[in-house]
Amino acid sequence: MSEPSASECRGVGISLRSVTKIFGAFTAVNDVSLDIAPGEFLVILGPSGCGKSTLLRLVAGLESVTSGSMLMGGADITALPPADRRLSMVFQSYALFPHLSVRENIVFGLRLRKRGAQEVAERLEIASRLLGLGELLDRKPSELSGGQQQRVALGRAIVSKKPVCLMDEPLSNLDAKLRNSMRREIHALQRTLGITMIYVTHDQVEAMTMADRVALLDGGRLVQHATPAELYSRPQTVFAARFIGTPPMNLVPLHEAEGGAALEPGGAVVLPGVPGKGVLLGVRPEDIVLAPGGLPARVLDTEFLGADLLARCALAGGEVLVRLPGKREVAGGDGVRLVLPPQALHFFDAASGRRRDDILCGA
Repeated sequence: MSEPSASECRGVGISLRSVTKIFGAFTAVNDVSLDIAPGEFLVILGPSGCGKSTLLRLVAGLESVTSGSMLMGGADITALPPADRRLSMVFQSYALFPHLSVRENIVFGLRLRKRGAQEVAERLEIASRLLGLGELLDRKPSELSGGQQQRVALGRAIVSKKPVCLMDEPLSNLDAKLRNSMRREIHALQRTLGITMIYVTHDQVEAMTMADRVALLDGGRLVQHATPAELYSRPQTVFAARFIGTPPMNLVPLHEAEGGAALEPGGAVVLPGVPGKGVLLGVRPEDIVLAPGGLPARVLDTEFLGADLLARCALAGGEVLVRLPGKREVAGGDGVRLVLPPQALHFFDAASGRRRDDILCGA
């Protein structure tokens, strides 16, 4: 496959069709299918060991698929070697050559492909201007901060002018403040270049703030593929509800009662018309309201976070976290009343963990 011209370097679409990767008796990626639109910023999110980096390596061609297929721009790339896949990759370790200057690191791939001196200089100038590396071009990687090294790795991806960029946990080695600024820079850069970006992380903050859509993985399977807003407001599984959100969604088992659902066996009906058998009730901490007439609860302890106050409350059926304004005066041992707004409630099947959209509070 020949290298694309400059006009072809805008993002291209990628399709994964039932992609599976098995190592011996272990299935790392299990029947994953998803479509990534041209110019989209997709984040592959999940806990350690869920298969997200393996999936990225399959797209890159660094691992071969056990079964399934992959398309890029409509062309089958399943069996193509990495060099022919029209993509660049930024690794967690940055993978910089310590003996080369910033300039030489950035243009290394271009020189390897024997690009002309003028073209190399033009691409370097564009990349260094975009990333603010102009004054650092003669330094060695050891003379740079972590954030500057990350920019150099990004520069190498930019000068390649490939329509797809893969990033494998690129910010995990940076401190929290620098991660925040680099998130904004990477997002702005992707928008400016119009490339398709696939970004792997275990950090939900990175996923929710950067992605056009998120592919959430668990145990090698695709749990949900949605926008950050959809993933937060309509989690399709218990796993998604627990993984997304800081703190995560409260999940309380319901019990069957005459006329509805109760929070404890033999308890009073708190959700009229809701089936209690085999159902989990979900509600986000910020959706719970302290108000007269609510369910009786007792504050176990609180955690002050500045703008917010997290109160852990004992409620019939278990414990729930409540997010309150930081100025709210609530202390351990206080009795409170918790209101669960019907429009903020989520229901899940306790056995399968799947969302139950057929249940409506008060139906």
